[in-house]
Amino acid sequence: MQSGLLGGAAVALVMAAPVPAAEVSAPCPTAAPVARSAAGEESWLQRQIVRFRGYPHLDRAYRLMKQGKAQDATDELASYLRRDPYDVAARQTYLILLYEQGRYAETACEATSLLKDESSWSESVLVYRALAEQRLGETARALMDFRDAAANVSAPRAERVFAANSEIELLIRNGNFAEAQKALQGIAREADDFAFYYRKGIVADALGHDVDAQSAYQAAINKAIKDSDRATALAAAGQAAMRRSRWTEAGGLLRAAHEIEPHNIDLIRALVAVDRNLGKYDEAEKLIRAVLAVAPSMRDREVLAELSVSRKEWVRAAEQYTALLEEPGGVEDRYRLTMTLAQIYQQLGRHLDAEATLRKAVSIKMTPEGLGTLATQLDMDGRTSEAAQILETSVALKPSAQVHAQLSVLYEKLGKRAAAITHLKDALRMADTPTLHERLGYLYAGNGSYASAAREFEQATPRRRPGLWHIHIAELYAKGGDRSSELAHLDLAAAEPLEPASRRYVERQRGFLYSQLGNTEQSIAAWRAAVAAGLDDSAIHQDLGFALLQLQRWDAARAEFLRSNERERSPRTLYYIAQCYRKLGQPDIAINYLKLAERDAQRLDPSTRTALYDELGFGYSADGKELEAAAAWRNSLGVRYDAPIALKLALAERRLGHTDEAETTARAIPYAELTVPQRIMRAELIAEMLEGKRQFSGARAALMDADELQPTAEHAHRLGLLSQRAGNDSQAVDDYEKAVAREPDNLLYAESLAYAYRRAGRTRDAEKLLRRIVARYPDRAAAYRELAYTQLSLGRQNDAATTLRQGIDAQLATTPPSEGERASEALPAMRAEYQTLARRFVTTVYESYRPNGGPAVGGTLNGGVIPSAGGAELSYFPAGAFSRSDAALQFGARLLWTNSASGLAIDHRSLQAGLSVRYKPLAQTNFFVGAERLVKIGADTGSDWLLRGSFGLGNEVERQADRTHWNYWQFYADAGYFVSSRTEATYLEFRRGVTLPATANLLITPHVVLAYRQQSPDPTRTSISEGGPGVSFKYLSRGSRYEPHGPTFDALLQYRERLSGRGHGEWVLTCVARF
Repeated sequence: MQSGLLGGAAVALVMAAPVPAAEVSAPCPTAAPVARSAAGEESWLQRQIVRFRGYPHLDRAYRLMKQGKAQDATDELASYLRRDPYDVAARQTYLILLYEQGRYAETACEATSLLKDESSWSESVLVYRALAEQRLGETARALMDFRDAAANVSAPRAERVFAANSEIELLIRNGNFAEAQKALQGIAREADDFAFYYRKGIVADALGHDVDAQSAYQAAINKAIKDSDRATALAAAGQAAMRRSRWTEAGGLLRAAHEIEPHNIDLIRALVAVDRNLGKYDEAEKLIRAVLAVAPSMRDREVLAELSVSRKEWVRAAEQYTALLEEPGGVEDRYRLTMTLAQIYQQLGRHLDAEATLRKAVSIKMTPEGLGTLATQLDMDGRTSEAAQILETSVALKPSAQVHAQLSVLYEKLGKRAAAITHLKDALRMADTPTLHERLGYLYAGNGSYASAAREFEQATPRRRPGLWHIHIAELYAKGGDRSSELAHLDLAAAEPLEPASRRYVERQRGFLYSQLGNTEQSIAAWRAAVAAGLDDSAIHQDLGFALLQLQRWDAARAEFLRSNERERSPRTLYYIAQCYRKLGQPDIAINYLKLAERDAQRLDPSTRTALYDELGFGYSADGKELEAAAAWRNSLGVRYDAPIALKLALAERRLGHTDEAETTARAIPYAELTVPQRIMRAELIAEMLEGKRQFSGARAALMDADELQPTAEHAHRLGLLSQRAGNDSQAVDDYEKAVAREPDNLLYAESLAYAYRRAGRTRDAEKLLRRIVARYPDRAAAYRELAYTQLSLGRQNDAATTLRQGIDAQLATTPPSEGERASEALPAMRAEYQTLARRFVTTVYESYRPNGGPAVGGTLNGGVIPSAGGAELSYFPAGAFSRSDAALQFGARLLWTNSASGLAIDHRSLQAGLSVRYKPLAQTNFFVGAERLVKIGADTGSDWLLRGSFGLGNEVERQADRTHWNYWQFYADAGYFVSSRTEATYLEFRRGVTLPATANLLITPHVVLAYRQQSPDPTRTSISEGGPGVSFKYLSRGSRYEPHGPTFDALLQYRERLSGRGHGEWVLTCVARF
C-alpha cells in the first residue's frame, strides 16, 4: 500500500496537477491515539488480551478498505488503535487512510507522533508528513521534510527519489528555480526517468538556459512511456520554443503533441498562436474555428477577429469586433475590444468613427493608453492642440514616461520647444532610456543648445557600432564650440569600426583639432590615418605638410607639399615647397619654386601673396640680386603695406645706390608700425644716407633718434665721427666720451677719443688717455705711434722717440716669428719716424766725375746754387725745436770743391767753406729758408752771405716691402742770393723713373733727369740746362732694431745732354755716402 500510494503521488506531481487543500492546519486533536509510551506500564499478557479484543475492528477495517469504504475503514482502525496503540503497521495504515481522505492536519499530527518513536520511525512516514504539510500550505516545513527524506541514504532508493522529486516539484511551484536546479543535480545519478528530465526542462527553461531546456525536454520525450507523458513533454518543449520566438520549431513540437492528443483544446490554441506568428493565417483560422465548434468562448472569437486583423481584412474585422462588443462582458474586455475597433477604423480611414470609438473606449475606462491613442488620432486629424490637452489629462491621471514623451512630440509640433523639453525631462525622470535621451538631444539641438544636446546623445550611445553616433555627438560639440569634447568623441569614433568615408572624415577632423590644440604629432598621425583610409586629395597632404613644418621636419614636409601639388597645382603649395627647400639649405631650388608660385600669385590670398613676395625678396637679397629683391618687396608693399618690408626695401635701394629712393621709402615708413630694433635700423639708415650726402647735421639728428631708443657705445662713436666730419671737434669729444663711458673696454672708442682730444686742442688729455691705452694694451703699436705724435705736439721729442721705441718693441713682440718683420706694414714707418726723431747729426760726402771736365749743373747733391764737383756736409738737428718733430730747425757746416780738369784731384783753389742755419716754416711741406756764411779758403773763392730758399716734392729712393717695382719721381728747387756780390742764382732739377729692388739692400732706379741752373749776373756763363737718361744704384746698409737702415751709398750714372748754355753732352758719375 505504501509503495502504491507513493507511486500515485509521484504521478500526480509529474503531471503538475496540484490537489487543493481540504483543511487548514490546526493543533493536533486530543482524540488522536495516545503515544506508545503512555501504556508502557502494561504487561505483555495484558497487551496480548487488548490486541485480541481489538482484532475484530482490525479485520473489519481491512474488509472495508477492500470494499472501498475508506471512511468506515478509518473509523474501525481508530477503534482498534484505541485498544492497541502499539501496532505500528496499523498506525501506518491509519496514516495513509487519513491522507487519502484529505485529512491533512490529522495526517501531519499522526506522522509526527509516529516519528517521535524510534521503533515506528520510517522514511514513508516522513514523506507523508511532508505531503500533508504541502497540502496545508506549510511550504517551508514540507521542503525541510522532503529534503531530509531525500538525504537519508539508509532509505530505499525509490523513497529517496520520490522525496527529492517532491522537493523539486514544490520548489518549481514556488518559483525557486535555482534551488530546484541544485536539487535536480543532487538526484541526477539516482533518477533517469521521464519525471526527472521533464522537471529539469522546466527549471532550465525558467532560468533561461535554452540549450539545457531543449536537451532536457528531448530526453523527457525519449524517456516517456505513456503517450500522455510524451504529449506533455512535447507541449512543454513547444511552449519553450514559442517563448523564444522559434516558431517553426514550436510548430513541429506542438503538432506532434496534437497528433497524440487531437482533442486537447490548449494544444490547438497554442498551434493557433504559432501559425499566426508564422503567417499561416488560413491554418490558424481553421484551428480556431475547430475550437469554437467544440468549446466556443469570447476569447476564441476574439482570436478569430485578430486573425482578420492580421490578414488586414479590415471590414470583416470591424464586423467581428462590433459583434463581440454586442455581447455582455466586463469593463476590461469591452475596453480592449473598443480600442482595437478604433484602430481598425483608423486602418479603414474612417477617422471620425475612430475618434468616436476612442472616446467611447475612454468613457468605458479612462486609461493613459486610451487617451494616448485618442491624442494620436486627433494629431493625425490636424488637431494637435486638442491632442496635447488630452495627453495633459492622461499625465494628470497617471504620469508615465511614454505620455510625457508623446506630449513632447506634440509641443514640438506646436513650436513650443521649451514645453517639449520640459516633458521629455519629466519622461526621463520616470524612465531613463536611450531613446528619450536621443529625442531630448534633438530638441536641444533644434533650440541651439548644442552642448546640452551632445550630453543627451552621450547617454543614448548604442552599444553596438557606436562610431557614427560618436561622430554625431562630435559635430554637436563642434557647433557649441567645445573643441576638447569634440575631439574626445572623435577619438572614440576612431577606435570603432567605421566605413571608409566615415573613417576619412573622422581622421581628418581629428587632425584638425589636434593641430588647433597644439598636439602636432597627434595631428600628423590622424591625417596619415585619413590617407591610409583613402583620403588622397591635395588638401590633406597640404595639412600634413603644414604640421611637419611646425616640427621642422623639412624633408617630410617637402614630400607632402609635392604630393599636394601633384594632385592640384597651387601657388600656395609651391610657396611652402620653397620654404622647405630653403630650410634644407637649397636656396636656389627654393627661389625656383617661388618664381613658379609668382606666376599665379593672383590666386593667393593677400596674406600669402605678401609672404611670397617677401620670401622672393629675401631669396634674391641672399643671392646678391638686390635689384630683383627690391622689385619683389615693392610688389609685396603693393599688395599690403608692411613697415618692416618697407624698411627692407629701403635698405636694398641703399645698397643699389638709389639713395634718394631709399631715403624717401625710409622716411615714409610709419614710425608706430616698427618695433624698437626696426626703428633703430631706420634711423641708422637715414643717418647713413645723409652722411653720404655730407648732410652731417641731419645725419647726426637721425642717429640721435636711434641712440635715444637704444643708447649704445657704437651709436655714440658714430655720432662722434659725424661731429668730426662736420668739423665740430668739441661735440665729437663729447660723443666719443659717451662711447667710452658706455663701453670702457673698447680700444677703438678710446683711441677715437684721444684723436678727438688732439684735434680739439686738448693735447694733454689726449696724452693721458693714450698713456692709459698703452698701459692697458701694451701690445698696441698704433697707440704708441699716436702717443708719440701727441708728445711731439707738446714739444717732447725725446719722450716721443722713447715711445716709438716702445711701439717698435710692441710691434716686434706681436709679429709671429714665422712671418718675419716684413709681415708688418707699420714697422718700417715706425722705424723711419724713430730714425727721424732720434737723429741729431747727419754727414754727407759726395763726389762727381765728368770725363771731359767743363761746366756743369751742380745738382741736388753737389752744392745746389753753388756749382761744385764734390763736398762734405755735417748737419745738426736740435731735438724738439719749436715743439716740432720734422727738423724744423737745422744747423750745418760744409766744405765744397771742384776737381781738376784731368781727373778727380781736388782743385784747392776752389775750396769753399760755409756755416748755415735753416728753418722749415711748414710742417707738412718740404720748404726751407735759411742763411749761410760762406768762408773763403781757396784762392778762387770768397767770403759772403748767402740767403737761401729750397723746395722739394716727391720722394727719395727708399725700400717698399713686398713690391717688385714702384714709380719714382722727385722735383727740387733751390734759390739763393749772395749778399756781397749781389748775385742771384736758381737751380731746378726733375727726375722720373722706376725703382727695382735688386736685393733686399740694393735698389736700382732707371730714370730721366732734367736740370736747369741760372745765375745773374753770370760773367762766367754758368747758366745752362741739360737732360738725359740715368740710373741710380743705391745701397742701404743693414739697419738696427729701431732704424730701417744704416748708412747709405748711392752711385748715380747719367748721360746729360746739353740743352742750353755753354758745353756739350757727356756722362756724369756721382757717388754719395750718407751716415
